[in-house]
Amino acid sequence: LMALVDRKASVSHELRRGVIGDFFPVQLQLPSAVNVETYRYLLSYTRHTPRDMLKLLRSIQEFCLSDLPPKPIEILNGIRKYSESYFVNEIKNELGENVDDFDKVVRLLRQHERQVFTYSDLMEVAQSSGGIRGGQLRQTLELLYECSAIGNVTSGRTRYYTFKYRNENTALATGQPMLVHSALVRGLNLRLLAT
Repeated sequence: LMALVDRKASVSHELRRGVIGDFFPVQLQLPSAVNVETYRYLLSYTRHTPRDMLKLLRSIQEFCLSDLPPKPIEILNGIRKYSESYFVNEIKNELGENVDDFDKVVRLLRQHERQVFTYSDLMEVAQSSGGIRGGQLRQTLELLYECSAIGNVTSGRTRYYTFKYRNENTALATGQPMLVHSALVRGLNLRLLAT
């Protein structure tokens, strides 16, 4: 992925260590005072496609007010803009005529208040609030998985996340916990607790 991004950027810039290595700090300090690897953090907001990564980098670039590397707040503002202006619309476009069901599921997620959830969690919320039936919920979750808006979580010694963009040969496992994509959480301003 980054080789493609670097190749595109090398048309206008001479790169020594690639876009991330030349223009970004190796570590990014988040507002929670946690340090994360910048490349992995940026990648977690994409579906691992060149288009997503380029859109994210352009959004960050819009907030860079001074010399490089960008400040953490500039990176986070760029991620927010990318998530709100690009990522949410990409998911809605992929859903097409099913976008009304997407809005219903988003309402359930807001009520559930967790980034990681189970099918039964959402069914419980749906039954108490109405608006979406079990079969409709399952179908919408499968569509959201197909466009990588949600993924599955497998726990063991380490947590493993399965998204369609990472492995095209997978299908949503509604019996396993599910996770809302980070860019969707940020783009919809969902106040979800990480679990």
